[in-house]
Amino acid sequence: MHLLKRLADGMTWLRLGLALVILILAIVYGREAFEPALKLLLVAWFTDRLDGALARRSGQADTTWIGRHDALVDLGLMTAVWILLTTAGFVHPLLAIPYLLIWFGIFWHQQGYSTPLPGLFGAVIYGWTILEAFRHVPNLGWALVGWVLLATVGGGERYWRVRVPAFFRGLERMLRPQQSKPEREPSGPITSDGNVSAGRVETRR
Repeated sequence: MHLLKRLADGMTWLRLGLALVILILAIVYGREAFEPALKLLLVAWFTDRLDGALARRSGQADTTWIGRHDALVDLGLMTAVWILLTTAGFVHPLLAIPYLLIWFGIFWHQQGYSTPLPGLFGAVIYGWTILEAFRHVPNLGWALVGWVLLATVGGGERYWRVRVPAFFRGLERMLRPQQSKPEREPSGPITSDGNVSAGRVETRR
């Protein structure tokens, strides 16, 4: 396997490990874990930007298990941060639990977690996190905002010409009512999502 592809996979595995550490800190220490968890979150965000770039630069068409489940790792990180906000007392459990259940139901109904679902799921979580960071650890709040601006404004041509249009196309597919297809000879089952190929190579962004 190409060295850059190994590094990309390593970054994704690292992000998964950071998500687990944030989750453990949240459960064990609650609000005391908020500041160190934010620092780990910044590292995790950095790995999210780095793994996709490394995977693309490797030029390798084959993909690994962790490469195919990059979006699932992102969802795990978002969930860990949401649990942190709950155990820290920033989000009431009566709001936190239904939010997770509703979204897990959406993922189940959509039979996956393709664009734009992870972005919509994480928008509330990360937005809430930044607000609480400004309230309790302002310097980390600015660091989080700075990273978001760097990742968007400095995202380059790929961000604005690939990721942003893909987000809105996915949103349009979700909101567009299913169109009934004319009946034809029964040549086999009709898939519900003709835009997702079984041979998809890489899910990293």
